[in-house]
Amino acid sequence: MRNVSLITSIAGIGAVVWGTSTGNLFIAGAAMIGAGSVLLYMRAKRWTQQYTAYVLTTTRVMKVSGFLRRTSAWIPWVKVTDIRFEASLMGRVLGYATVFIDSANETSGLAEMKNLRDPNGFYIMLTELVQLRQGSLTTTPVVLHE
Repeated sequence: MRNVSLITSIAGIGAVVWGTSTGNLFIAGAAMIGAGSVLLYMRAKRWTQQYTAYVLTTTRVMKVSGFLRRTSAWIPWVKVTDIRFEASLMGRVLGYATVFIDSANETSGLAEMKNLRDPNGFYIMLTELVQLRQGSLTTTPVVLHE
């Protein structure tokens, strides 16, 4: 996101300088409005990401997000079927990852939890809470024969 803001700023400044040096103030004004609009959109998107909270309770996991428009979603632990963890090389270096929750309710707004600050701790806490609510697995593998 920083790259887009930087490129937009440089392009906007370049267009303003070019427009004023050639006497074409319409181009300069349009460039300023366009660059300002893109930067404002990117800032609003970042605010929305900053206003995302994941809440773990003994009965469910919840996601509350939004800056201008607030949304929330939750999944009860008994509906969780699988928890996955994905971290890219850059994510591992910088300490962020995405945790995916699969559930019996496929339309939930909690399919993925992005940009977690402590993804390992969050993943461990999720699996412990699911185990607590659903019961632990047997330690001995069960082999079925016909």
